[in-house]
Amino acid sequence: MKMSDDKQPGDSRLRNRRTLRMRGYDYARAGAYFVTVFTCGRQYLFGEIVGEKVVLSEQGKLVEHCFECVAYIPVRHVFVGGRGRPPTTIQPNGMRMNII
Repeated sequence: MKMSDDKQPGDSRLRNRRTLRMRGYDYARAGAYFVTVFTCGRQYLFGEIVGEKVVLSEQGKLVEHCFECVAYIPVRHVFVGGRGRPPTTIQPNGMRMNII
């Protein structure tokens, strides 16, 4: 699997990249997290923008359905989303979610 033009899985440059985690913070403790995930190369895999709206592809609809299901799984004080808000924002090239 090719990740980019010059980086391959197992490449030492990938293992030595800068961490995005806040130093000294205990990520195992309860808290609220905002997570953003992009597709490889930020390809439009989940839909397209038509006018000012995102029209989801079949893959985007599947991702949306999966996150709707995950939002209602009781997992020890974990809730995805917020009061009355959808658990995620699906974009053509990625997704954003709140994990509380």
